[in-house]
Amino acid sequence: MVHYIRFLKTPLFSKKAEGHMLVNALITVTTDLGDDFFPSPLLIRATIISSEDHQNTPVNFFWGNGMRQLGISIDMKRSSYPEWPAELRLSANGADLADNLVEQTSIDIPEIISAWSESLKTGVTGYRIQRRFVLPLSPTLTIWEETRESIARHIWDAGIALVSYLATLPQVPFKSESPSSLAEILCARPSQQQLKVLELGSGCGIVGIGLAQILPDCQILLTDLPEAMEILGCNISEAKAASNSTLEKRVLDWGESVPEAIAEVQYDLVLVSDCTYNYETIPALVRTLSAMWIKSPNLSIVVSLKARHFSEATFFSMMSNAEFIIQDHVTIPVPDGQRNDDGRPHKVVDIYLYQKTSDS
Repeated sequence: MVHYIRFLKTPLFSKKAEGHMLVNALITVTTDLGDDFFPSPLLIRATIISSEDHQNTPVNFFWGNGMRQLGISIDMKRSSYPEWPAELRLSANGADLADNLVEQTSIDIPEIISAWSESLKTGVTGYRIQRRFVLPLSPTLTIWEETRESIARHIWDAGIALVSYLATLPQVPFKSESPSSLAEILCARPSQQQLKVLELGSGCGIVGIGLAQILPDCQILLTDLPEAMEILGCNISEAKAASNSTLEKRVLDWGESVPEAIAEVQYDLVLVSDCTYNYETIPALVRTLSAMWIKSPNLSIVVSLKARHFSEATFFSMMSNAEFIIQDHVTIPVPDGQRNDDGRPHKVVDIYLYQKTSDS
């Protein structure tokens, strides 16, 4: 399973004595839901890096069997200070400065996701943590999460898997009057015509922002509840969108009518990532998708999920009742030592492409 280095207490920078400084933090290594801790020994490397990439000598800490938290304390002499401002970076087993999601043309999601702190300031702690991902032919994807108790504003496995998958798709335009795969939808359009994309339940925005950095000529609207707007805005402001691609954010509550400013747009694609874990919100999600189709009869919907509970089957039955059909389905393995009897990975993220037939 994918595990994330997270701050339980964000880094606090203080001057210990003349010529010394101290950086303290409390971390954990847990799953996206926070329901399981990394079970094996792990070397965690802590490095303080300046905005000019100057860094102190890395300090190693050891995560042991059965641990739930780990204290990080770095005591540095003035001679080893990096230039300020600087951040604390935590990585596993000597990983690179950013986590690679794709090796060559194959998806290779790391088992441990690294972490970057906010800029260290004397006596001040932040509330965010940053992830940095390397994608082929794209600038480094940087995404802030909150360290507060809100899984909605964290990165989830299905989001990482979907961004990785998008990064491996061919980007050579080709003609298709009735695209039936995600690659065709992204590329089969007239030159210079922007692909209009709506993301539901964006959270931190990793999927929509990732697509904007990967694919030129797309207009992407990220939506979520009001409490997600701050972190979305922060991540949009740091995005490095591809040529002629744009990013915006807007509040969209599935339990309410779709705002007119959204409903009146004819979208080509809707992205939904890890939004089916709460069965109580599934009816509202399907109603929202159905409402979007009324204005956009050629709409395609991409749903990325890691099945967590049998109740998520409700989503598939409700989509079928709403006359959406699965046109394409791929599975993305996530790091997991277990295998099924047929040799397939035990843990996967499923990516579904939904459309409606012309006579629906």
